[in-house]
Formats: sequence, C-alpha cells, structure tokens
Amino acid sequence: MNSLDLDYIEKVVIICIIIAQTGISIYVANAIFKLNRIFPKTSKLFLKPYAIPIDILRNVDLKLGLEELDRFKADQPESDSSDEIGNEGENYRMINLISAQTKNSTFLNISNSINVYLLRNQGAAADFNLIRDIVERNSDAEYESVAAMVSVPLYLGLMGTILGIIVGLLNLNIAGESGLDNIQPFVQGVITAMAASFWGLFCSVINSNFNLNSVKRKLESSKNS
Repeated sequence: MNSLDLDYIEKVVIICIIIAQTGISIYVANAIFKLNRIFPKTSKLFLKPYAIPIDILRNVDLKLGLEELDRFKADQPESDSSDEIGNEGENYRMINLISAQTKNSTFLNISNSINVYLLRNQGAAADFNLIRDIVERNSDAEYESVAAMVSVPLYLGLMGTILGIIVGLLNLNIAGESGLDNIQPFVQGVITAMAASFWGLFCSVINSNFNLNSVKRKLESSKNS
C-alpha cells in the first residue's frame, strides 16, 4: 500500500466521520427540542375523575394507560357499567387521575407512573415528595441520556485527528530516506483530519452551551413550579 492509497483512505474516513457527526448533532438537537417540551402548559393539564371497580384496583398489574380507563370515566354520559357500579366504597372507587394534551413520551411516562401510584394508594393522602421524586427521576434520566450524546461528535473528531497523524506517520515511514520530502503532505493530512475535530467541537458547543444549558434551567424551573 503506497502513500496515495493511505491519503485516499484517510479522506474517505474523515468524510464519513463528518457525516456521522452531523447526523448525531441533528439527533441531539431534536432530542433537546423534545426535552425542552417535557412539561406541557398548565392549561393542557387536567385531573379527570374515574369510577374504577375495586376488582380492577386489586389487579396486580396497574400499568394501564388512560385510554384503557376511559370506560371508567365518571363524567362519561353513557357508561357500560353505569347500572353495575353500585355505591362508592362497595363496588368502585372515585379517583382523580392526571391527563394531558401532549404527545411527549417522557411526560406520558411521568403521568402514567403518577397515576399508577394514585391507583395503588387510593383512599390515602398523596405523598408530594414521592410524586416529585417520580417527576425528577424521569426528567433527569432523559436529560442525562441527551447530555451523554452531546460530546460524541467531539470524540469522533478527535479520533479523526489521531487517524490523520497515524496516516501521516505511515507515509513518512513508507517514504524511507526521502521522508523529509513528505513533511508537507504529512501536515496537509493532519490539517484535513483536524477539520473533523473542528466540526465536532462546533457541534458540541452549539448543542451544549446554547441549547442544553438553557433547557436544563427551564427543566429545573418547571419541576419546582
């Protein structure tokens, strides 16, 4: 393998790295956009009353989505079980559950977890600290997963720069005694590889400093509001 082959391979790999950096950065930007909209506006949050049969509440698996509980809505004009629910306390329990006009999967997981807690602890006073823990645990997990991806383009860029140095040194080794004549191609190869580092650094700075940090402040504010 001669130096031209190595240079060609280097350029192809660097281009692939830059494409990967761009794709990951777009993915992270979309994830940050989604993270910024975890908590819907208060006008889109509702407490809906449900008349849930005791048999359902005793079920071990309470991981029910609200759409599966719609048949137990207390404000439903024509309930399939309207003639069968009987008196509250005997056949069913009145429970207020959280509903929201949002498609954000993280918030839907949060509301589902809170609703499961309310179902399991029906009849008892809700523990605010436990509910806050549910909210913080889910939102922090989502934030950390996004934050872990922010620096990936930077690491890919560093890998590209190291690759450029390795290829340049290999070219010098192949040239043998005339290695001094290859100093300029060596420098050019390193500069080409450093383009990936620059692009990775740029993408990481944009997503981290200008996007993720502001989202973190908004998350903290939303959790405490």
